[in-house]
Amino acid sequence: MSHNNTTEDVLAGRSVLDIRRLNYPKWAHQIIGGICVFIAFFGFVENVLVILTFTKNKRLRSPTNIFILGVAIGDLCMVCLGNPLASISAINGAWFAGDAACIFAGFVVYLFGLSQLYLLLAVSVDRYIVITKPRLTPKITTKVACASVAGCFGLALVWAVCPLIGWSSYGLEASGVFCGLNWNDLSVSNTSYVITIKIFCFFVPLGIMIFCYYHVFMTVRLKFNTEAEHVNDLKF
Repeated sequence: MSHNNTTEDVLAGRSVLDIRRLNYPKWAHQIIGGICVFIAFFGFVENVLVILTFTKNKRLRSPTNIFILGVAIGDLCMVCLGNPLASISAINGAWFAGDAACIFAGFVVYLFGLSQLYLLLAVSVDRYIVITKPRLTPKITTKVACASVAGCFGLALVWAVCPLIGWSSYGLEASGVFCGLNWNDLSVSNTSYVITIKIFCFFVPLGIMIFCYYHVFMTVRLKFNTEAEHVNDLKF
């Protein structure tokens, strides 16, 4: 009976989200924290090597590779700015750095996460043009690629700044160790923001990527079949 009373006292006055956080065991957080450290180490090494390779070899600075360089830069920023606080908090078992740092961490992770999504979208459009519309390929210059990469980061920045100025907000997630958007906030402001980003930051990019890669696949398939038929005609 005393155990039940103690449990009720602990849960008294807490929100549903707080109760969920209490159900996460510390050892599970520590495992996730160790994985985050592992990912951060190899992510840092890999992306630094990619950036150095592009920096030292000018021949690799083709328009398509500019997009890859943008992805590497975004990954490196994520590893250096977004990963440390999350990893330390996970190993600690709880968020330790205060509200301001939580908002910063949520902003950084969201910013570079979105930028990576838009960069992958840009890569799909680049491949679509190069493979299915070869006549337009000369228009994808290095300057155009650089501007596109900058645009991807800029668009991600716009979405990431919105929660800082009142449209939605950043806060501690259900696990109690990571920070991000307040998905559980049911206010009109947050709900409208979540719906908007689902459309423009997920469904629209996903739809465009599916469209691009479908046509890339069909173009390559048609070319392969045409070449195979030509080879067969030569044999006979």
